[in-house]
Amino acid sequence: MNKYKILITILIILATANLLSAYSVSNYVNGDQVNSLDARTAAMGDASTAKSTNLFSTTNNPANLSNLKGRFGFQLVNGFLRNAQQRSLPMYDSFDGFVGDAEYVQNENIFSEFGLGAYINLPLDKINFTLATQYKPYMNFDGKYEEEVRNNSNSDFNSYPPIIATNIIDSDGSINAISFLSSIKYKNYSLGFEVAKLTGEQDYTNKIVWSDYATNAASIEGATLASYDFSFSRDFDGYYYQVGFQAELNRHTSLGLNFKPEFDIDYEIADNDTSFTKPASLRLGLFHSPRSFINSAINIDVEYVQWNSVNDIYDDQLNYYIGVEHKITNKLPFRMGFNYKTEYNLTEEDNIPVAEKITIPTFSAGTGIEILENLDLDLSISYSNRIYEALDLFQDTLYDYEFLWNNYNYMNFEYRGWENPDKVTETNFKIQTTLSYKF
Repeated sequence: MNKYKILITILIILATANLLSAYSVSNYVNGDQVNSLDARTAAMGDASTAKSTNLFSTTNNPANLSNLKGRFGFQLVNGFLRNAQQRSLPMYDSFDGFVGDAEYVQNENIFSEFGLGAYINLPLDKINFTLATQYKPYMNFDGKYEEEVRNNSNSDFNSYPPIIATNIIDSDGSINAISFLSSIKYKNYSLGFEVAKLTGEQDYTNKIVWSDYATNAASIEGATLASYDFSFSRDFDGYYYQVGFQAELNRHTSLGLNFKPEFDIDYEIADNDTSFTKPASLRLGLFHSPRSFINSAINIDVEYVQWNSVNDIYDDQLNYYIGVEHKITNKLPFRMGFNYKTEYNLTEEDNIPVAEKITIPTFSAGTGIEILENLDLDLSISYSNRIYEALDLFQDTLYDYEFLWNNYNYMNFEYRGWENPDKVTETNFKIQTTLSYKF
């Protein structure tokens, strides 16, 4: 029976090894934070500050190192995330009445990421000392966007209007962390510490590819289509640290606390050095395993994020995480969770910075199997959604050529600002696997 479990595990890992983490092109400047690397933690809503028994749950609290079993162990994490983005613009009737949102582009992408970690437990008389190291993605800049621009001719004879241009955005890169962790446990109290070195790079391209139809039309008119091709590369460097604490109040209840100070990530672009800031956070967690014939557990986390220190126009926010696990003896565990986070999108209106609050609810579920006595596989799935407003990625003024349009009106090519922004809807569907081995 074990050989079939091993085969299934290998197939799952191979199927997901190169298919993880598609992200939004809207976040090409500051990237997307990579959270919940551990599949068990992800299935339980990313709540693990008070107690968890997997190596990569230390992302939320390094004191979780003290809960790891065995003398040595390692974890391999991978999976995939599918990002779907729809952009729509407002439509109005002849009386300037709002009719609805008309979707004009949809993109779906899949990318990949990978993490690996190992630990060692060192029992020393009345205390237990644990050391660990991890290689993991910290931020992701991957994003792809493609949009067809067609002229305004009629769709006769079951044909579409000809394509004038294809708009392309391609962002590729990530910031990876090499982290070193330690924890010390005395009686029912654990203290953990993590320091991580951050390195990475990003390549970004934003361009318009004119179609043969457009270039032929320009040639006939003796005109030239403007070239639009913007690109840059960045190299990142930085580090962060965090400190965590756990207290076991009794066999069934634990409390956890984790603090990560504000830090900067430096980068070089066009021979200029600059940086962006990640806000400080304080996370409090509660773990409870009720007395029951069912082996069950609940994790609840509340996180305070000090956004105001990054920018005065932001407000500090609270994020919420909750996860539940039910396990009957000799049966697969069932896990489910929910979290509600808030981020900010910095925009401009009349050259004045404007902070748009974006809320991200996420639902998750998962399970796990014991392949061998010391080899476990955890699996999680999660679904998140966010809706916000943004300006068009490619303004209409870029296509202001009379010969490209059947019914040309220069008024149609005015700059479209925040009076009529695009509505952006993004959904993420994520699958993660964690392979854990201890001996």
